[in-house]
Amino acid sequence: MEHVREAEAWDVDYLGVSPIFSTSTKTDTGKPWGLDGLRRLRDATRHRLVGIGALNADNAVDVVRAGADGIAVVSAICSASSPADAAAELLRKVSAARAATT
Repeated sequence: MEHVREAEAWDVDYLGVSPIFSTSTKTDTGKPWGLDGLRRLRDATRHRLVGIGALNADNAVDVVRAGADGIAVVSAICSASSPADAAAELLRKVSAARAATT
């Protein structure tokens, strides 16, 4: 949270919130924020938020509903049997969730 407060003075396009959930892709991160932590960050900053960390088609909508403007994924696409289909599904779900929150 200290970094988020510091970032309020920065002229940046977005803040990466990592990890939302515990992930094996990056092992040098801090404690996961979780959905409640993401909500607290949303209330604490004017910046767009991009969530990353164990995100997939099953939890991406919850992450957007909790305050993320977008998501970043690795395994959800790279480990899918059809990366193109996985990306399309994520795009559809995240777009619908964003439309519902505006």
